[in-house]
Amino acid sequence: MLAPTSRYAARCRSLGRGLPPSVVVALLVGVIGLAGCTTTAAPWTRVDLPTGTTPVSLTDHQGILLVGALTDGRPAAVRGNPGASGVWTSMTVTPVSAYGKEAEWLGIAVEPGGGLVAVGGARGGAHSNVRWSVWRGDTRSLSEQEQVFSTFGGWGAGEQLGPIATSAGPMLLGSWESAKAGLDADIWLPDGSAWVRQSPAGTALESTATELVGPRSGTAWGAGALVAGSVLHLGDGVRQTPAIWRSSTLNSGWQRTDLPDAGTAGEAVSAACTATGCTVAGWVDGRLAIWTLDPSGARRLGGIPDVAVGDRAVMPAPILDEQGRATLLLTDAGAVIVLRQVDTGWDRQAGPPGVVLATARVGGLLYAITQAPDGSRSLWEHTF
Repeated sequence: MLAPTSRYAARCRSLGRGLPPSVVVALLVGVIGLAGCTTTAAPWTRVDLPTGTTPVSLTDHQGILLVGALTDGRPAAVRGNPGASGVWTSMTVTPVSAYGKEAEWLGIAVEPGGGLVAVGGARGGAHSNVRWSVWRGDTRSLSEQEQVFSTFGGWGAGEQLGPIATSAGPMLLGSWESAKAGLDADIWLPDGSAWVRQSPAGTALESTATELVGPRSGTAWGAGALVAGSVLHLGDGVRQTPAIWRSSTLNSGWQRTDLPDAGTAGEAVSAACTATGCTVAGWVDGRLAIWTLDPSGARRLGGIPDVAVGDRAVMPAPILDEQGRATLLLTDAGAVIVLRQVDTGWDRQAGPPGVVLATARVGGLLYAITQAPDGSRSLWEHTF
């Protein structure tokens, strides 16, 4: 039996006054899908990690959950199947540089053959800038590939946004000082163990005097990548609009798509793709916005629950099921909510306690890392 929470209970109950119970149940099911009433679902279960392990990132590694972590302030990683056995296997993590020994995972991506590419960061130096490190590995280990300082640092340095593992090979997404204005979106590609920044000059990733490119995250889409972000327009006034960039293969063939129904301000924050299309999550005018993208173009979905989203809110990528329907975990008014796309619309449920930082789906289980007000982090499990 569906049990609306207090926020939506009055609205859902009022619809059923004077109707037979069987009709009320059917009506509630429809309203929950179409209007986003909150339902009570099976509780989230806290997952115990090895003692002293603080979860940082989550990755589906060939059907096994890979948790990027910190142990005693050093980067660590464990693999396991908590839903089946609760047994964890520690991976060997081998830093080389001084900052690699203090790195916190930004992201760990899985290549089609099962190899791993990861980015970590640690603050240091006179200005306490993030010193980035890149790592490669497999099911057993992750090892830092030490880079020269100019790879990720220097006067023109921007930031790293994470690794992307396409079917054509891995790439790193970040930003760098533009030759024209502000920062460009930039791509790093491997040359042996060295990572080489590619020039965005003349491509859709390059900023101009009137349009500044603002990447937020990236994901693989076949042999290429999809980058979610925004464009800052500097013409008559200043306006930020949501956009995505897609490459055909690795760093080639970049094209920008300005997302529709962009309101007065907006941004694409994260995305997930299947072979045929992508779901993009972001915000427009301070509220949650979701777009779908396929070869025919992009469209903004209507009828989603109303959720306030700040311009720097953490928004993990949507999780897609076998039919391409999306599940999103978001923090709304200090509490985690789960929005699930269903045949009749959207279902809204309460999530685990805290603020959501990362999510992953492994088989029939959904995992989330949340952070409590005291800064402690927990790993949670839920049936997908």
